[in-house]
Amino acid sequence: MDDERAALERPQTPAEMRPPTVCRAEEMALVLARQHDIVADVHQLTSGRALVSVRRGLLVYVDDENYRWTSPDSSQRGGPLLTYASQPTSAAGRVAQHYAMLRDFPADELLGSRLPLLADVLLAHHVCPI
Repeated sequence: MDDERAALERPQTPAEMRPPTVCRAEEMALVLARQHDIVADVHQLTSGRALVSVRRGLLVYVDDENYRWTSPDSSQRGGPLLTYASQPTSAAGRVAQHYAMLRDFPADELLGSRLPLLADVLLAHHVCPI
């Protein structure tokens, strides 16, 4: 009983204070690093959700249920092809495939291309213009 009380009274560690979505994002980034040799950065959003930055043009949005990103492929109608996975391993595997598609694409050309970026979608839906 005293151990339980001590655990409740002690300050939380930084790992215990992170939102679950950040932990999910870190888990996917770890799978990318260990299984695919791809280094990615995890960023916490003010909403508590997270982003995994894999490469310019490849940004993964992480919420409570899914990992979402824009595929380098276009949809059948020629628009952005937003895709998702619900498990970190499957998300990392598919992101690694998209990373391979973008790896040889020069970064400056990527920004000038018509490839839709998830950042653009997020800005359009989550940021209020001034």
